[in-house]
Amino acid sequence: MKKLIALAITITMVGAFSGCFKTAVENAVNSAIEDALEESTVSSGDSTAPTDWPSDFPMNGDWAISGSSSSSSNGSVYLSVTQTCDDCTADEVINYYKETMLAQGWTDGGTSTYSDEWGDSTSISFNKDNYYKYASVDYSTWEYEGYTDISIYLSYSEYSY
Repeated sequence: MKKLIALAITITMVGAFSGCFKTAVENAVNSAIEDALEESTVSSGDSTAPTDWPSDFPMNGDWAISGSSSSSSNGSVYLSVTQTCDDCTADEVINYYKETMLAQGWTDGGTSTYSDEWGDSTSISFNKDNYYKYASVDYSTWEYEGYTDISIYLSYSEYSY
């Protein structure tokens, strides 16, 4: 009789635990599906900026837009734009964005430069709202067989904690 009672208790407990486990797995799967639905990524090879580009990170209208992308996940936003110019200089681009961004309330995060046999790069970063917003500008030249390509990469991130 004791063996039957022990077996009944064991079967009942296994059934209860497997039900809890099944519920926990279903909840985890449903949560992952909801998270995936909240994430989105859009890339564009045309000459338009993402529609949600922030107004406090203005772009210089003298430089053409050659591509853009936007992505969001769980309330955080990641945007980028590539601009081109035929004859702008690194100093011109960095000074334009430094002046413009500081006027919009951003904090200068520092400037860096890099050079190698293929080209040069100068970057400047900014932050705002206690580091919840981050922006960077990278001016890059790429040289190959007498041809020079100039690109300006703008990157914006807004974090949700």
